[in-house]
Amino acid sequence: HSQGGPASLHLYTYYFSCLDSSAAGGGSRMIQSIGSPYQGSPLGGFLAELGQIFDASCGYNHDLTTTGAGNWLNYIPNSSKNQVHFKTTSVKDKWWSWDACSYVTDFLLSDPDDGATERYRGQLSGGNNRGHTEGLCHTLSMNDPGQTANWSINNEMNTNARY
Repeated sequence: HSQGGPASLHLYTYYFSCLDSSAAGGGSRMIQSIGSPYQGSPLGGFLAELGQIFDASCGYNHDLTTTGAGNWLNYIPNSSKNQVHFKTTSVKDKWWSWDACSYVTDFLLSDPDDGATERYRGQLSGGNNRGHTEGLCHTLSMNDPGQTANWSINNEMNTNARY
C-alpha cells in the first residue's frame, strides 16, 4: 500500500531479498500494490514536511515527489516493473455533491484520486494494471472506506500472492 509499492520495486531491483528466491506458491504475482504513487504525488516535498508537523503525513521523501519519482523510474528496468501488479482507487463520484476522500487534499490533487494518490500517477508503465475501484480512499480516516480494508481486494491479492 502507498509507499510500499515503490519500496518493494526498489528492493527487488537493487537488493537480494526473499523475493528473488520465491517460488510460485499459491499465485504468480511477486509484487502487488494499491494506492502507490509510482509517478510521485503533489503531496510530496514541502507539503509532506508541513503535514508531518501536524501529524498528517509520512514526511518528506524526494523519490515520492513528482520530479523525484520520474528520475527514480528512469533507472528501474522493465524486467522489474513487469513483476508489479497494481491497483488504484478513488472516491465514489456522485454528480449531485462535492465528493472527496479528503477535503484538504482535494484542492491539490487532480480527479480521480484516493486522497493521496492521483489515479494517473498511480500507473506504472511496464507493470500490470489490475484496475481501478471507486468508493475506496487511501486511508481509513477519509470519507470513503480505506482501500486496505476492502475484503474483496485483500482476498484477490492473498490468492494471487507468490510469496
